[in-house]
Amino acid sequence: MDTKKEKKIIHRAWGVVAALMVVMVGAILEEVGAVKGSTIYYISGMMALLAFIGASGYCAHTLTELEKLG
Repeated sequence: MDTKKEKKIIHRAWGVVAALMVVMVGAILEEVGAVKGSTIYYISGMMALLAFIGASGYCAHTLTELEKLG
């Protein structure tokens, strides 16, 4: 992690993952307050799941980028 490009990639990854985590927490909090079986309940659950998958995928993408740099 010596080069500026590597640091830039890592900082960008932290920003993206942090934003997705905020979405996930918001969706979970919305799901807790929703009536079970309602549309918002299922939409919130789906958003939380998609945010988790997105964060995981972006972390894997970032690792691939760092491996390409050497």
